[in-house]
Amino acid sequence: MLLANVLPVVALAATTVLADGKAITAAMATIKADTVQLGASVSSLAGDLLDVLTVLPIAGESLGLLADIKKGAEVADKSAPLTQDEALGLASVTVDLAAQVNKTLEILIAAKPKFDGLLVVSPIIFLNLEAQREATTDFGNKVVAKVPKDLQAIAKGLMQPIDDGFNEVIAAYQIKLL
Repeated sequence: MLLANVLPVVALAATTVLADGKAITAAMATIKADTVQLGASVSSLAGDLLDVLTVLPIAGESLGLLADIKKGAEVADKSAPLTQDEALGLASVTVDLAAQVNKTLEILIAAKPKFDGLLVVSPIIFLNLEAQREATTDFGNKVVAKVPKDLQAIAKGLMQPIDDGFNEVIAAYQIKLL
């Protein structure tokens, strides 16, 4: 009888921790795949003259990336604190993700003249980049919070290139009033 009373409590406790290092790594892999796809789509834009219909699929990909970043933040938030081994494993994944994010952000900077030809596109990209930066910061902060205290400074340092890249692309897309 005691076992019957304890078993549901143990089962509930097991479901309380929904994520771990593997789940965070999977979230980062999804974000990286979205980022690669977005970069490829922007790179494939042909010519200097675009129309809104050409850009719509890219907007969809960008919004999908934003949603996946937010899902990643939820995963990290629900994660148990990471072990040192899990945190160290995330380091290389984070470096790889940062490299891909910055590659895509550089592609967006290079494509800005194409987007500027469409009156409303660059401001929309700017607003979406701000939302992505905010979501990325939230995701990064939640991951860092799960890293063992003695590795948190290193984890923050690994995220810095992403922050720097967002600052650069947002500066490029920022509307400059005369």
